[in-house]
Amino acid sequence: MFKLIAIDMDGTLLRSDHTVSQYTKDILKKFSDNGARIVISTGRPLNAVIHYINDIGIFSDDDFVICNNGASIYSIKDFSPIYSNYMDINICKEIFDLGKSFNVAIEAFSHDFSIASEKHNHFDNGDNNDLPLKVHYVNTSDDLANFDNLFKIMFVADEDKINEIIPLVPSQYIDNYNAIHSLPKIFEFLNKDCGKGFAIANLCNILNIDINHVVSFGDAPNDVDMIKMCGTGVAMGNAYDEIKEIANFITKNNDEDGVAYFLEQYLS
Repeated sequence: MFKLIAIDMDGTLLRSDHTVSQYTKDILKKFSDNGARIVISTGRPLNAVIHYINDIGIFSDDDFVICNNGASIYSIKDFSPIYSNYMDINICKEIFDLGKSFNVAIEAFSHDFSIASEKHNHFDNGDNNDLPLKVHYVNTSDDLANFDNLFKIMFVADEDKINEIIPLVPSQYIDNYNAIHSLPKIFEFLNKDCGKGFAIANLCNILNIDINHVVSFGDAPNDVDMIKMCGTGVAMGNAYDEIKEIANFITKNNDEDGVAYFLEQYLS
């Protein structure tokens, strides 16, 4: 029996319409009732997860959620942070200027707000209309000095533009930071020791769970370390090839409730 089930959200737990099916909720409840920890592990900030935690309806005050691609872990009891991995503000300013030179939108995230370089940004255009975050708009990297406790900073543009600029990012930022092409429109930077897998390992230490007894589900490059580090890594049918290549198993896609399908097969 898995002792902890770590599940990415977008492209994994959520269907294309950003909902969780009743079938998936029922299967997760079976595992939860049998003592398994269910942990959402997402690139989203906390405010964009709380609705789903309430909707799924199986979590208790003793549970946790991993957000910001592993840069933060929160207690579900009061949604207070129990772990935070902040970036150096001077590095954020450098990356902001780099993004400006590429002529892309730049966004950064803290616990309960985001920073954006443009009014018309990724989280205002309908792509993520379930993201209830206060947005502070800034014009220059110097404006970032007014903010602290930033978990990550990212470039946002159409997919072709992002693919064009990734090879142009100086190696110092690729080698010294966790640089992730997390979604087709997003390329983001976190601290090097920051990722979903690291957060799960931290949580396992807190809960006294062997990470070999953890199963993780993911679909995108920001799930790589999670899939690698956990005892069982499961790629969604819609996952990037690099996830499928390193996973122990491949399940159905997110619109076919691949998470629940795999777990139900495990029970049978």
